[in-house]
Amino acid sequence: LIFVGDKGAIDLLSRDEENDIKVLSDYVFKNGELVVPKSDVTISTDFSNNSQSEKDFFATITPYFNNKKRAKMRIERNVPVKDAIKSIHPNDLELMGKKEFDVIVQVGEGLFRNRYRTIVVFEIDGGEHVGSKETSRRDRVKEQICKAYGIKLIRIANHQVKDYELIIQLFECVLKDIPDIEEVGEQLSLFELE
Repeated sequence: LIFVGDKGAIDLLSRDEENDIKVLSDYVFKNGELVVPKSDVTISTDFSNNSQSEKDFFATITPYFNNKKRAKMRIERNVPVKDAIKSIHPNDLELMGKKEFDVIVQVGEGLFRNRYRTIVVFEIDGGEHVGSKETSRRDRVKEQICKAYGIKLIRIANHQVKDYELIIQLFECVLKDIPDIEEVGEQLSLFELE
């Protein structure tokens, strides 16, 4: 018999000492061989979880932004909101806390393009975004902040992170709706890579 469970959670959730799962958990804990591998996973609710899906997504879109025609743009991963939105109001920053955006797209501005402004945010949505009221609430806050600062937000489901064509089509459609960077939109052609 292999019993897999979280003893602390079972103890916490078992109101009755005679609960079958609790009795089995206690027995295995006292008499069985416990194998608990060390986990490198760190979960923090305000930060990106740096999942494989996020890594795959970034690898999928990087070639698009490495094209010389897109030299005016740059992408970054796991960017704190305070760094993505330089002129964020203190009240909005307090509302956002230490949250991060999964991937941001910025456009260079100024004579030497040495200042960057965030124009698009990609959020990668895994299973934790379904059915969790707290995650849903955090997602809505991010959406409100992006809207308030004129940043377009694109949500990508985990199973779509390698769908290059879909992602680029979404991005280019959103790019057309950003009025003050029309010249960048004209330079872009769908799926053009060097």
